[in-house]
Amino acid sequence: AKEKVEMDLSPVYFEFYPDDRYYFQSTLKFSEAGRYYAIGDLLYTTDTTAASPFEKAVKVTRLSADSLTFLMNDKGTEKSLQLVKIVVENQ
Repeated sequence: AKEKVEMDLSPVYFEFYPDDRYYFQSTLKFSEAGRYYAIGDLLYTTDTTAASPFEKAVKVTRLSADSLTFLMNDKGTEKSLQLVKIVVENQ
């Protein structure tokens, strides 16, 4: 049976930049940054700030003009994350 866990995800966000770079902020002050690309329904990221960078992939299950949902595997536990698009204007 799947277990649904409610969590405050307000500090969690991705920033995707036009030059194929990204920044990810998670809970517990965890962050990563690096390069990304997509092939089919897979989104690949490589955290270039890690001591030993490695590529990982998540499966995009929904993509619309204002949201992105993907499945990921966190130490054997499947998790789904939905992101809502916010456009930040350059200042």
